[in-house]
Amino acid sequence: MKKSALLFFSLILAFAIAGCGETDGSLYPTQQVLPQDGSGNFVLYVSNQSFDIPTVDIQVTIDGKTAVSATFEVKNQHNWIKHTFLLAPGKHVLKASSVTGEATVESEFEVNERLWGVLNYWYYARLGGNKFLEFRTQDTPMLFI
Repeated sequence: MKKSALLFFSLILAFAIAGCGETDGSLYPTQQVLPQDGSGNFVLYVSNQSFDIPTVDIQVTIDGKTAVSATFEVKNQHNWIKHTFLLAPGKHVLKASSVTGEATVESEFEVNERLWGVLNYWYYARLGGNKFLEFRTQDTPMLFI
């Protein structure tokens, strides 16, 4: 009888320990991150162009994976931060948003060989302008003056 009681309590303990493990992610999903790759084929520059909101948060996803999540300072307004990614050839979807800047943008783009993109946040209160994110791409390197 002692052996069966010991076996019973051992099984209860094993089930209790197993129940304390990590979840499979279904209850607490983690955000997938798109890793930067210095030799990648998509170069994305991100900038805050608003003196009226000198620090703005910007979150960027590409195909649902977090590519950029940071705060950007306007500084002298010519402050583009470079991010490089390796993307499969074909169409992709970029979504960007800013909580502090109250703006979003969504755009589809296509990578063939190499592509450069720029995402800018804009807002000028004195001009009565809107708060917005602008995204564009080109097949040659960006020239910032």
